[in-house]
Amino acid sequence: MSSSTAPAPSPVRVSWTERAARPAVLAALLFAAVRAGTVLAGGLPSRGWDYLFGLSLLVLGLAALVPMVVRQRNPWRRPARLVDAGAGRRRVPPMAGFGWFAAAQVLLGAGILQSFGLDLVRDTQTPTVVGWGFTSIMFLLAAFYLLLVTGLVVAFFRGDPRIDLTPAGVEIRDLFGRRSVPWAALTPGRPTPPRSGTVLRLRVARPELVRRRGLVFGRAGSPLVTLGWLAAHPGFLADALRHYVDHPAERAAIGTPAGDDALRRALGAS
Repeated sequence: MSSSTAPAPSPVRVSWTERAARPAVLAALLFAAVRAGTVLAGGLPSRGWDYLFGLSLLVLGLAALVPMVVRQRNPWRRPARLVDAGAGRRRVPPMAGFGWFAAAQVLLGAGILQSFGLDLVRDTQTPTVVGWGFTSIMFLLAAFYLLLVTGLVVAFFRGDPRIDLTPAGVEIRDLFGRRSVPWAALTPGRPTPPRSGTVLRLRVARPELVRRRGLVFGRAGSPLVTLGWLAAHPGFLADALRHYVDHPAERAAIGTPAGDDALRRALGAS
């Protein structure tokens, strides 16, 4: 494999989609907040402008999905490297596409929920039993969607999802949960490179050592690592993890230049 681990020996190219991901999420939140304010005020004075404002949220939301799709294409072309996350820590960060996905969900959610909100604000008649039932169901669905979108945005600003390699083990932070897997808990000779490039299954020999928190997928003895939002070549990540599982003496150097060089040599990277 011809790529390198962090710190990279040559400058890493940063695309415009990566630079614009955070501003895109902030702009989406601003648009959604402004739209929520206009909905609570009963909408814009002009129904035509009100319709265009709402439609623009949907259009922008769909447009935000384009860079997400571009960044998600072909996981086997992702960089084969870890990034510097401080002393004693190397990281697989999230892809910029996750930020665009979060921005799209904010905009699409605001665009979809706006009509429901306007109906509640503008309808001054006492609803029937059926009307109350429908309103309650829509309110619950809206609340669930808002919680989901809030979780996505919070995860984005936290820098999740990500994987950290430390001398103690592997720290996996998903969107709604986290896991800590000590090196001593993992099965030697594993993991092997995944076939699909979307999921990496770890093999745990001592599941009692695994620490789980929040909503996570997979059993403690066979944790699943979702690779869809991670900015790393699936094969490289599996090779790096297996190297440290099989070579305990190398773990103490994780997060140091010497450790980076040793991993490059072990994986045949230049």
